[in-house]
Amino acid sequence: MQTGSNIKKIMITASGLFLSCLLLLPTVNAQHKVGIDSHLGCSDQEVLLPVYVSDFMDVSSFSFYLTADTTAMELIGVENEHAQLAEGNVESYLSEITQTLNVTWFAMIPANINEGKLFDLRIQMKRGYVSLDFTENCELTRSDLSIVENVEYTNGLLGSIGGLPVNPLTADIEVGENVAFIVPEHDGLSYQWQEKDNADWMDLQNNTYYNGVNTNELEISSVPLSFNNRSYRCLVSNQQCTEFTNEAVLHVTVGIAETGEGGRKPLVYPNPARDHINIQGEIEDAEEIRIMNTDGRLVFRDDLNGLDLEKGLKVDLNGFSPGLYFIRLMGKQQHRSVTKFILKP
Repeated sequence: MQTGSNIKKIMITASGLFLSCLLLLPTVNAQHKVGIDSHLGCSDQEVLLPVYVSDFMDVSSFSFYLTADTTAMELIGVENEHAQLAEGNVESYLSEITQTLNVTWFAMIPANINEGKLFDLRIQMKRGYVSLDFTENCELTRSDLSIVENVEYTNGLLGSIGGLPVNPLTADIEVGENVAFIVPEHDGLSYQWQEKDNADWMDLQNNTYYNGVNTNELEISSVPLSFNNRSYRCLVSNQQCTEFTNEAVLHVTVGIAETGEGGRKPLVYPNPARDHINIQGEIEDAEEIRIMNTDGRLVFRDDLNGLDLEKGLKVDLNGFSPGLYFIRLMGKQQHRSVTKFILKP
């Protein structure tokens, strides 16, 4: 009886030791995770950009390739490497050919990191705004030389506040339409939109035309023709510096062309006019007439209710101020006809 009891105790002890050993082994089936931090600051500064990992177990080599812009950044080197990387060598370089930032490491003894910083990238930041995206060529291998599958990568961002992109850089609109210029929004930044009319840059104020002058999105409403070829930029500030973005340009036209559907230009007479105009043309299914001044303000609108413009339409100009006006005719299929006339004093 004692012999059987001793055997049972030995089996229980062995099982306990086996379970203890299993608990001490690295967890190699967990999903490996790699991520790079983001930084948005002032131009011409050195920054440390951490690369973090979790469940980084039984890794004997890694090759990281991140999208980069060599005109906006310069790689100085890798610093503050995790102690688990001491058995191998970390190599890094910035490729102008592939426009990638490359970091590789290999060792005979694998790294086992539950969670923490793998290393820092020291980068000289220039003027720009760069998405640091891990490419599909990135690779981790285990101690048995098998490739780690389904690694979860988290991309980062590196930029200077003056490098924030303005979208769109060029806007082409018609008189009276609305437009918006936008830069990316980030915490801790303040914004001041500016306009260049002729040679001088001026801070904008919210008014009839402008809204959001101190936000990341500048809205311009009912744009007049006088805004044609004006430039816009945003002064962006943080606690350390103030920088301006690239310029965006606004192009304003009076319509698709001074012509009618199918190239037939409506006839407007008398032109110049004094107290009325007559509009005549082959615009099928005409539904609406709009008259705007050079500021893009709608001064006259009327439903035509299918009126046959080939027979002519008379518009009373009493109450109109002297100047240049634009006529837009709309049909059922949104066909546009644009022409202009001058009202004499």
